[in-house]
Order: sequence, then C-alpha cells, then structure tokens
Amino acid sequence: MIAPHLYDFHYWFSSHPGPLSVRGILILSFILFTVIVIDIVSRIIGKKKRKVWDSLTKNVVGRLHNCFVTMIVFGIIVVFFEYEGVPVLGARYFALIWTIVLLVWLIAIGHETYVKNKALRKEAQKKGEFTKYLKNK
Repeated sequence: MIAPHLYDFHYWFSSHPGPLSVRGILILSFILFTVIVIDIVSRIIGKKKRKVWDSLTKNVVGRLHNCFVTMIVFGIIVVFFEYEGVPVLGARYFALIWTIVLLVWLIAIGHETYVKNKALRKEAQKKGEFTKYLKNK
C-alpha cells in the first residue's frame, strides 16, 4: 500500500491533527501552483481569442476564471493553515473539501461546455437558418 494513513478516517477528520509532513505541504503547494499556472495560461489564451469566440465560449471561460481564482484564494488559505499547524483551521478535511469542490466545479463547467452549449449552438444555428430568409433586403 502506498500510503496507508490516507485510508484512515481519523487522519482526515481529526479536530486536532498532527502537523502535515513536508511532503504533504509540497503536494498541496504543487496542486495550488498547477491551478495558478492553468489560470494564467487560460487568461492569456482568453485575451488573444476574445474577439473570435462567441458568447457561449466567453461565458465558459469566465466561469473557469471564477473557479480558478476562488480555488486559488481558498487553496492559499488551506496551505497557510496547514503549514502553520493551526489545529482547527489546518484540519485535513479542509484540503479534502477544497479538492472535492474543485473537481465538482470543473465537472459542472465541462457539462455546460459539452452538453448544454452543444444543444444551444444547434438551436441557434437552426434559428439563424430560419431567420435568414425572413430578413428584408
């Protein structure tokens, strides 16, 4: 088993956890740094492609930015309290909750992108084909 303590209920939900190891803090910091890099790259791409994208794509990119900024702020708070060893605010379930919320948020954005927006694009295309014959010349 790689890390048997990860499967222990008391490890995650103890109100006074022991200090997180250096490896644990490095892993949390790496995840946070990865989210920051992804946010910066998506912002650069978003600035360059802003005039080309339609409103649905701009909405998805805006939601991604909101997700990343929120997760970065709360991630910094979680890593800070874990590093400082604050008993209640540095509890490991905050890191677990942070990870679960990030995954759920990204799944919701992905669902909107690939399911809802695809249907809305088809509907807009049908409406555009129908209305092009109704315009006055």
